[in-house]
This record gives sequence, structure tokens and C-alpha cells, in this order.
Amino acid sequence: MSFGLLPEGFLQKPQEDIRSDMNASVAQSLGIEASALGDATPLGKILAIYSERLASIWQLLKDVDSSQNPDEATGAALETLCALTGTLRDIATVSTVDVLCVGDNGTVITTGSQIKGTEENLFEAVNDGVLSGVSVWTSGIFATIGAIITNVGNIYYATNGGITATAPTGTGDAIVDGGVIWKYLGTGDAIATIPFQSVERGEIYAVPFSLDTIITPIGGWGGVANLLNAVPGQDIEKDAILRLRRETELAKSGACTVDAVYAKMSAIADVTRVRAFWNHTDVVDADGVPAHGVEMLIQGGNDQDIFDALLAYVGGGIETQGNTIGSAIDSEGVSHVREFSRPVELEIYVAITCTYDATLWPTDGDDQIKAAIITWGQAQITGKDVVSSAVASACFSVPGVLDVSLANIGTSAAPAFETTVAVALREQAVYDLTRITVTSSGATP
Repeated sequence: MSFGLLPEGFLQKPQEDIRSDMNASVAQSLGIEASALGDATPLGKILAIYSERLASIWQLLKDVDSSQNPDEATGAALETLCALTGTLRDIATVSTVDVLCVGDNGTVITTGSQIKGTEENLFEAVNDGVLSGVSVWTSGIFATIGAIITNVGNIYYATNGGITATAPTGTGDAIVDGGVIWKYLGTGDAIATIPFQSVERGEIYAVPFSLDTIITPIGGWGGVANLLNAVPGQDIEKDAILRLRRETELAKSGACTVDAVYAKMSAIADVTRVRAFWNHTDVVDADGVPAHGVEMLIQGGNDQDIFDALLAYVGGGIETQGNTIGSAIDSEGVSHVREFSRPVELEIYVAITCTYDATLWPTDGDDQIKAAIITWGQAQITGKDVVSSAVASACFSVPGVLDVSLANIGTSAAPAFETTVAVALREQAVYDLTRITVTSSGATP
């Protein structure tokens, strides 16, 4: 059998074949039986060492050959190939979140000041912020959800709306004040909302009120809280995604091919997902797309940018269809009607019951399960049914999860069944923290 650079490609020689050939050659040269060169013999041990060294050279040759093939190259070699056609690997980015800083009036929170959350992830201030006065608690007024007041040197946040009656005191998370429930945020009489970003790059999460510890001491800075989820950054682009994006961007050079149109629409600013329904027949097809027409199902992006792109890249004579209608102006000032569709959002409710290993379970494990389900859901395409077992599998990305005994799903609150929720072709299943409940308990691994 031949090895090396052959007409059909490079074929690596296995170490077993290398050793076999060496045994045969040495046996012939010394006039002995090949069976006398086993691993237990001194000469056999030497041949084993040399065959392993030669195998490593063959592996190096294979790696060099693979580095020239975008489908096989990895790491820096893949980046070099992609750069030849203008595709660069997306770097890891930071997570961002607005943080409510509390403390004494006039206190300056300087750029780079650090805080951390329950998962020990560090965040730092993006710019300076100055704390300024906040309303003093008053009896008999209606406090809305999210109201922030100061009383006896503390800052409080209203977690529900109602009429105030007795002034909040103490440092609890559920301080009753008439019809209002207050959450203690820290000491002081002033606040400022300051943008923070994660110190480490990557997909770092922070659920509401999880960033609560000041790391950089500043006089007059009495507490922190993130009222909303952090916007997670992204990890460095994986090889498989980079390969796919290279192919997509290469298709942009086409004029009106299916791949070229898809690539052009995907490249529109803020567009996050594109799905196209093409009909090349002379009649309306089973998806309801008109003869010789196309329906672009697009998430994100500005409507007018999409109308303009449809005019520029969808060939003349191809009818567009969709639930979003507008117009675009050609180079001669003529207006053309163009249509595309926005997915219809199907709100999914989830109720998870799970057990966990207490030695591995994070303090915000329930919230991490919710975040894991949302991340999984955001990766699903339009028209893809929601299956209970798939939702359950997303939970196992959280450390310590032992079993998910129930993963009830549905399109209304308090789902009671493990089932499959049918998602229509032009629908997108969407998830939200407020529609996910988690019931967890410790168990023996």
C-alpha cells in the first residue's frame, strides 16, 4: 500500500506499518526471523523507539498538509487561510452591565474600580461616575416598582409597588413598609448608574442583584447592585464557526445566487439570523411562497436597510413576500415595493424540577439554570419545535446538576406536562427569566 502525497490526497503511514517494515528490513539484513525482533528483545526495543519517532514525522507531514485545507486546518493555520480571503476570527469580548452604585453624595467612582458577584467574576467600571442625591423616604405616597429612596443613612430599592406607611430600616432583602417591599442596597444617601464590564473576556453571566461586593475600596462608596442581567460577551470564535463564516463571506462575491443573497442579508448591521424560503416553480409552493419568489425571514436589523438590500441583491423578476412591507429607491429614483417577514414570537413557559450535588452546586444555581435555558433557546432556529427533553438537557451545563426529573413546557403559565410544543414554520420560540421556574433540591450523587 502506498503512503504519502498521492493523487487523491495525503495518506499518513501508521506506526504499525512503519514498525512492520523496519522489522522486515532488519530481519532480512541480519538473516534472522522477524519474530526475533519482538518488544521484549533489545533490538526490538530500539526499533520500537525509532518507529515512534518516524511516526511523529509522518504526523507532522499530515499536520502540514491539513494546514493547507480550510476543512481540516485548526488554530493559527485556519486563521491564516481565512485571512487570505478577508475573514478574520472574532475575538472574545467582555460582558457588560449597568450597575447602581450607592453611597455618600459627591463620591466619585473611578474608572477601573472593581466589584464582583456570587460567582466571583470581576467587573470594572468603564468610566468615572459621581454619586448624587436620591429622594428621602416619605410616608403615605405610592412607591412604584424600582423606586429608590434613602432612609436613616441607607439606600433601599422597591421590589413591588404600594403605599408607604412605616419607614424601612435594617439590611434585609424583603423589608415590609405598608404595601411596599424594600430591598437594602447599601449605606448612603446618593446613587449613580455606571456602566461596568467583565475583567475577563467571554460569555460571563450576572443575573439581577448578583453583583453585590465592592472590591476596590473608595471612601463614601457603600454598595452596588445590578438591576438587570449582564449582557454576556462572547468566547473566541471556534474553528467550526470560523470555517462556516468564511464560506458564507466568500458567497458574498456572487450576484444573485441563493447563497450570495443569504450572505448579503446576513451581513446587514444588527441582523442576527436569516432564513430564506425560495420557490423556483411556476406555482405557489407548500410554504405559501409565490411562484418564482422568495420570503426572507429575518431577525434584527433596520427595516429600511433590509428593503434596500432586497432591491440590491434579489434578482429582477423574483417576487418578495412577507409580513413587513416597505419600499426601496433604485439608482434612477424609482420606488419598488419590497417585503420580508419577521418571525412571530411564541412565548415558552418552563417549569424545571431537578436535584443537585451540594458540593458542586453554585449559590445561584437556579438562576444559572434559567440562563442556560435562555442561551440554549436563543440558538434554536425558527420553526423548530420545543421538546421537553431538549430543554432538560440544557440544565446539565450547570455544575452539580444530577438529574432533571421534570421539564414541563407550554405556552401559558405554570405548564403541567412534559411535552412537545409545536412551532410553526415562521414562528420563533422565545424564552425569558420571568417565564422560567426552577425547583431544586440537594441529593446524594
